[in-house]
Amino acid sequence: MSRNGRELKFVAGFILFFLIGQAGNYFLRRYAGDMVIHSLNAVPASFIINILTPHEKTFVRNISICGRNVSMTIMRGCEGTEGMVLVLAAVLAFPAGIKNKLPAVVLGILIVYLANLSRIVLLFYSLRYAPDLFQTMHIYVGQVYIIAVGLMYFLVWATRILQYEK
Repeated sequence: MSRNGRELKFVAGFILFFLIGQAGNYFLRRYAGDMVIHSLNAVPASFIINILTPHEKTFVRNISICGRNVSMTIMRGCEGTEGMVLVLAAVLAFPAGIKNKLPAVVLGILIVYLANLSRIVLLFYSLRYAPDLFQTMHIYVGQVYIIAVGLMYFLVWATRILQYEK
């Protein structure tokens, strides 16, 4: 194997697991997408908004969070699954035992999920109080935030695994 064989194997494994994860995500999204958005994104985000700012009195209608003078629809692709697939692929491709990978996958998905919930809440506030910034917050800041959270989680986990190997 070449000098960088371990790294190349990781990259190839990452690409393979990412493609499999994305294919599964798109297949399942067709059947459960709106239910996942409603139950795991819109309802909890509305709940958090109402705890943080009770005067907003938000409620959920299908896949939209509605409040005073504002309604924000959470579209497919904005539920955070791509970030979860990134973490899943990176952890599965990393050269570590299943004993280390399984809890890492579960915790990574949970962290990305919570980061995405915070992103949805912040996007609601952006739409409500600074609508001119919404597109920038959604397209640039929000997507980079989810990728950065997933990447940081993976780097911290991988660094700890490598330290324990020594």
